[in-house]
Amino acid sequence: MYALGLDIAGYDVTVASDGKRGLALALASRFDLILLDLGMPKLDGFGVLAAIGLDEHASQVPVVILSNYDQPEQIDKARQLGAKDYLVKSQTTPPRLAARIPEWVTGGDAV
Repeated sequence: MYALGLDIAGYDVTVASDGKRGLALALASRFDLILLDLGMPKLDGFGVLAAIGLDEHASQVPVVILSNYDQPEQIDKARQLGAKDYLVKSQTTPPRLAARIPEWVTGGDAV
C-alpha cells in the first residue's frame, strides 16, 4: 500500500521482502531515504537499523521507522539506534507519508 502510494506520488521505490534483503540493499545502494518496518522476517528492523548505523555510507541516509508497534520502549530504542522519525502505520496514510518525505530528505527535524 505504501509502495504504491509513494510510486503514485512520483517517488522511486525499492521494496525488500525481509530484513536481510533490506539491509543488503541499504548497504549496496545510495538511497535518499529508508522506510523501515520493525517486524520483518530473517532480521528485524532493530537489527537492520543497528547495522546501518555501523556503515559509513548507509548511516548518512535518514531512516524512518514505519511500524505497527507503538510502545514507548520501541520508539526510544529506534531513536537511540539512529532513526530520524517513528511513524505508526495505523496513523499514517500513504499521502501523509509522501508529504513528509521532503522534510526527512532535506534534513529537517522530526515533528
